Amino acid sequence: MLFSRAGVRVRGGAEILRKDVAEASTLYWAYRRKNRPHQDLSHGWGSNSQWRTAFRRDYRVGHAFHYNVDGRCDLGAPEPATEDGEDGLTREERIELLTYRCFVSTTKPHHDLWPYDDRIRIET
Repeated sequence: MLFSRAGVRVRGGAEILRKDVAEASTLYWAYRRKNRPHQDLSHGWGSNSQWRTAFRRDYRVGHAFHYNVDGRCDLGAPEPATEDGEDGLTREERIELLTYRCFVSTTKPHHDLWPYDDRIRIET
């Protein structure tokens, strides 16, 4: 189980990662970030809210990564539409937001999205 993570260094080609997007897009499942927009389910619920919201649970089992296992919408299921959903995101953009917790290449608006219900299993 991936419990927490701190500052990391990331490398990727321009076809995978856009530095300007990755450093400035809203970071979801993050309570606080000094120089970056952030969003967490515990915001706005009072003094004990950080301890009353559920943890995001990610696992690596064998050769598969399981992201946000408690989410109700399985993005890996064969039936999800490839069209834009209510939030205007395609399935691929929702997967990007879920796996990286932010956009790293998508330039669409990144505020007020709701990735908390999504989950996916990715084979490596």
